[in-house]
Amino acid sequence: YFLNNQTNPELDRILRFDFCPLLRAVLEDGLRQHSGSLFSRKVNLWRLIDLTTPLNSRFNEAKVKVQTDSSTNADWIEKFNSFVYQLLNLHELAGWLTHFVLHRTVLKTYYESWAFLLVNSNKDIFECLTNQLEKLSPLSFRLRYTSLSNSRITLTNQSSILPKKFHVRTWLRERKTQVKISPKDTISSRVSTLSQRHKSNLVPVSNRHEKL
Repeated sequence: YFLNNQTNPELDRILRFDFCPLLRAVLEDGLRQHSGSLFSRKVNLWRLIDLTTPLNSRFNEAKVKVQTDSSTNADWIEKFNSFVYQLLNLHELAGWLTHFVLHRTVLKTYYESWAFLLVNSNKDIFECLTNQLEKLSPLSFRLRYTSLSNSRITLTNQSSILPKKFHVRTWLRERKTQVKISPKDTISSRVSTLSQRHKSNLVPVSNRHEKL
């Protein structure tokens, strides 16, 4: 079986409105709007992904897939979301994040000195983050990112499952002294729960009666 967001709108909603925005917020912490003067090209995560992705890599495979599938008027946030979907399909999300933070020269150019990625890349909090993402690696994703207008999410379900007051910067600050993040508080655990629920639904009816 596969975790398919085309047939599971709840999965798509969690990824689109919670997982991708939270990951993006962590990666954007301390990101400068401009790399140099105010007249220089505006910086965004997609540009940094482009700068740090090796041509002969699985990460580039995901990037090329995004560029191929995206419409000409797709903004960089849609491209970033699609990139995350593709990395999940390839079981490479945690690997990509580790690869991304190793580009210290690039990060120092485009991020403030107090940015999360520069301050915490060698600390327990970053290891906690990658450990949470690693929990998604064994899952068999078959995701396809589409614009919101073409997705199966209804108008009434275009919302986050997290509290409205949730703020990533506050979350990071609160966990500076913590080594462990409770699994029940993470989006990765929610996706894993969806996976287990999907598995149970695939058990034949006869087998369920036998267990009972």
